[in-house]
Amino acid sequence: MITVLYFAGHMGLKYDELNKLFVFTDVEANNALGIKEGDFFLAVEKTPVTQDNLDELWEKYFQHNSTYTSLTVKIKRNGEERELTGPLFKGYLEAKNYIGPFQNPSPQQTAALSKLIKD
Repeated sequence: MITVLYFAGHMGLKYDELNKLFVFTDVEANNALGIKEGDFFLAVEKTPVTQDNLDELWEKYFQHNSTYTSLTVKIKRNGEERELTGPLFKGYLEAKNYIGPFQNPSPQQTAALSKLIKD
């Protein structure tokens, strides 16, 4: 199965204890949104970033985004808040799921395999 994904480029996040905000790290220079190393991540698509929702937002918009072809991200750079908007890069993810033969399968492996094939 091939899935179309949209992405901004390579980047990560860490929590800045002093400012109590998430900050972009390891940012690819030519990313789709113009995010820079050290930008604080305030919101994405008008949803404020919190410790409670960060994982969900990161997953939805940055890691497994198959819906949004462009994004608006609110950041804070050098004390100034700004919105960065732009089209995202398009890529493809190919997933292959298959069950291969076992050499000398245990009874548990045989039972599990039989159940998968029946379902």
